[in-house]
Amino acid sequence: MEPNILSQSVQPVTPEIQTSNTQEGSPLPTLLPVQNTTPQIPIEQNTQVNQQTPSVNKPSRATFRISAVIMDGAIILGLWSISCLLFAFLFNIHILIKDANNNPLVTVYSIVGAIINIIYFSYFHAHDGATPGKKLYGLRVYGINTTSKLTYPKSFLRELVKSGIGIIPVAGGLLNLLNGILVVFSKTKQGIHDSVVKSQVIEVGKPISLWKQLLIYILLLSFWGISTLILLFFVFRIGSAQ
Repeated sequence: MEPNILSQSVQPVTPEIQTSNTQEGSPLPTLLPVQNTTPQIPIEQNTQVNQQTPSVNKPSRATFRISAVIMDGAIILGLWSISCLLFAFLFNIHILIKDANNNPLVTVYSIVGAIINIIYFSYFHAHDGATPGKKLYGLRVYGINTTSKLTYPKSFLRELVKSGIGIIPVAGGLLNLLNGILVVFSKTKQGIHDSVVKSQVIEVGKPISLWKQLLIYILLLSFWGISTLILLFFVFRIGSAQ
């Protein structure tokens, strides 16, 4: 008798559970459209933010820009010193300081320095958007009202105009002064070379800490001193050559 009772009590239980699950599970598909509509709100907000980012470019402060130029100038001076040193050793030539004004080698070294300067700034502005000095102060050179780096031709033209202003006879000094005034005091901080290629130096980050700036300046002064000594001992000579 007991086996019959167990078999009769077990068999009715399973169909009731299955039918109740199927009945309770049937309304679930109606919740799916509500869940699919919720992610659309943040997507629309993100697109609006991305459309507004190019218009919030902040022009660089003149102090940051001048400090960056000083640091880049130290690197360029080192490259120029090494180039002059190679010329002196390869061709066994030197320049007497007392005859420097009449020596054509001074013109050659000056041209070499100008070429290094143009290549340095043109490459870094087009490749990275900033020179090593500008990176330390969170600066970038972009197209006006954009976040796009300059192309190599535009970067080269920018530096060619900046360097060429100074060698214009008579008016070169005045143009250099005007260029500096525009960089320091104009609203957009654009010099003549920036206006030609429609570029702008902007702030995209914070500068390095003050103590790191002081440390770098100390290293730069030491580097300048070593470079000057190299030029005096191996390229320029005081007195007559033996």
